[in-house]
Amino acid sequence: MNAIPIVFPNSEHRYCKRHLLQNMANKGWRSEMYKGFVDAAVYATTEWEYEKAMEDLKKLNLKAWEWLTVIGQEHFSRHAFSPKAKSDLVVNNLSEVFNKYILEARDKPIVTMAECIRRKVMVKLALKREGRAAVQWEITPIVAQKLEMEKNHARYCWCYQSNLTTWEVHCSDRSYAVDITARTCACHKWQLTGIPCKHAVCALYKAGHTPEDYVDDYFRKDAYMRTYTGVIYPVPDEHGWTKTNSPDIDPPKFEKHIGKPKKNRRRGPDEGPRVQGPARKTTVTCSNCRRNGHTYRTCGQPLKPDLQLRAATIKARKRGAASSSPQNSNEAPSIGMNGGARAVTGEGGDRVVDELRLHGVMARRRDRINEKLKALQELLPNCTKTDKVSMLDEAIDYLKSLQLQLQMLVMGKGMAPVVPPELQQYMHYITADPAQIPPLRPSEPRPFQITHSTPQRQSNVESDFLSQMQNLHPSEPPQNFLRPPKLQLYTPEQQRRGLASSSGHNSGWITERNSSYNFME
Repeated sequence: MNAIPIVFPNSEHRYCKRHLLQNMANKGWRSEMYKGFVDAAVYATTEWEYEKAMEDLKKLNLKAWEWLTVIGQEHFSRHAFSPKAKSDLVVNNLSEVFNKYILEARDKPIVTMAECIRRKVMVKLALKREGRAAVQWEITPIVAQKLEMEKNHARYCWCYQSNLTTWEVHCSDRSYAVDITARTCACHKWQLTGIPCKHAVCALYKAGHTPEDYVDDYFRKDAYMRTYTGVIYPVPDEHGWTKTNSPDIDPPKFEKHIGKPKKNRRRGPDEGPRVQGPARKTTVTCSNCRRNGHTYRTCGQPLKPDLQLRAATIKARKRGAASSSPQNSNEAPSIGMNGGARAVTGEGGDRVVDELRLHGVMARRRDRINEKLKALQELLPNCTKTDKVSMLDEAIDYLKSLQLQLQMLVMGKGMAPVVPPELQQYMHYITADPAQIPPLRPSEPRPFQITHSTPQRQSNVESDFLSQMQNLHPSEPPQNFLRPPKLQLYTPEQQRRGLASSSGHNSGWITERNSSYNFME
C-alpha cells in the first residue's frame, strides 16, 4: 500500500468497496445496516450526502465510524475522487476482468507466465486496431447509453437562467448550479464522469445545445483510436538471446505436494459455501403441498394418489433386480391406512405397478363421484342426507315432483300440450341461433260469419255432436281445448287509440318498423 504513491505518483489510489465491507465483517461489523450506511457513503457525490451517511454510521457503531474515517474519504467516496480519471468506479472489476483473461498463465513459471501475458495482450491490441476502422459512432456505445438515461431523468427537472452560461436547476426538493462553459454541476457527477448529468442535460436543452457535444473527449472516437496505437513487438526465442558471462539463474527447487493444486479463489468469511453441481436458478416447489424448499419425495404430508404411484414406480424400478430374488417372491403389495400405497415387490415390479395404478384410478374415480354428489346436494332444497343411496332417492323424488309441476303448469290437468298451427312452423327454431329466425308474418284475419240455423239443422248438429262424444277415445286430447291464437296487424295509430287491447284477453306486441303484431290468446 505504501509503494503505490512511489511507483504510480500521478495515479489515484482507490479502495474496492467489496473488500472494505469484507474487512468490516472480519472485525465483527456485519449486517445490512452497516452495508447500507457504507454504500451511502461510497456512492455519495456531494460532501453533504457523505457527512449524513457517516453520521448515521457513527450513531450505529462508533468504532466502525473511527475505522472508516482513518482510511480517508479520498480512497473510497465518490465526492472526494479526482475528476482527472473521468471514472466513478468504486470496485476493482477492471482488474478482475483482466485476471480472468490471463487465467491460463497464472500457474506457469515466471518467464513462461510473462511471455503468455505478453502474447495475449499483443493479440488483443492488434484485434482492436483492426476493428477501430469499422466503427460508425462518435461516442462510445456504453457512454451513449448512460447519456440516454440522463436524458430520461432530465424530464423531471426544471431550470432558471442566471446568465449566458449559468443555470439554476431544480430536481425534487433540491437545486443545483450548472455552468455550461466550465462543464461543472453542483452534484459533482458531470466533473467526475465526463458525462452530462440530468441537471446539465436540462440546462443544455434549455440553452439550445446538444448534450452529445458536451461529453468529454476521453469517450470519443479519436481517443479510442489513440488508445490502441501502441504496438507490442514479438520477442525472440531463448536460443536467440545474447550470451553473457553472468552465471545462469535457475528457478527455485519445487517440491510436489500431496493432492491436486488449488486454483479457486479463497472465499471470505462472509461468503457462503460454494454450490456443488449445477446451481439452481429458481426455488424448488413441492408438487404435493405446493410449498417451497423441498420436493414431494421429502414432503411430510400424505402423498396424492398420482404421486404415490410415481414414487412406487421409481422405487420398483430401482429394486427390479432385488425383486426377482427368491426371498422376496412371496411378498405381496399392500395399501397403507392413509390411502397411500406401500411398495412391496413380489415376483416383480410390474405387479406392484399394475395394482398401484388400479388403486390410483379407483381413488380418482371416487373423488369425482364425491364431487358430483356434493354438487347434487347443493341443488336439492333442504337436503339432510349424507349417504349416497338416500341422497339419490331424494333426488329422484325431487325430479318427479318437478316433472309433475311442469306438466300441470304447461298442459293443465295432465293433458297433452296443444301447439297452435300458427306457431308450429317456428318450433324447430327454439334451439337455433336467434339470428337465423325469420321475421314473424302476420296471418290473415278470419272473417267472422253468423249463420242462422233452422230447427231441423240444429237437431242435426246436436245428434252429430253426441255421436262424436260417444266415439271419443279417452287418451285422445280434445282438438278444440285451446283456441288457436291469431296474429293481427295494427298500425301505430291504432295502438295509441287502444284498439289492440280488449278486456278479458291477454295481448303481446311485436313491433317492426311502421307496423305491429298483436299475439292474442
